[in-house]
Amino acid sequence: MRPAKVSQPALSKRLLTFPAELFQQVFYSLLPKLRARWQARQRPLPESVRCALGHFERLYAVDGSALEAL
Repeated sequence: MRPAKVSQPALSKRLLTFPAELFQQVFYSLLPKLRARWQARQRPLPESVRCALGHFERLYAVDGSALEAL
């Protein structure tokens, strides 16, 4: 089966009914790649992230603008 092209509004609408268990599976499958990208990062950290790292053992920061529905 070939991937279907869908519009951003259609994708956003679909994410409103995205099951939490499926989101968890996708998130956990992406974690190794996200960790590798974090470790390879060379830009300076934003002040908010530096501050949070001083208070928490772990920190996950994402751009939620495309995931607001979740």
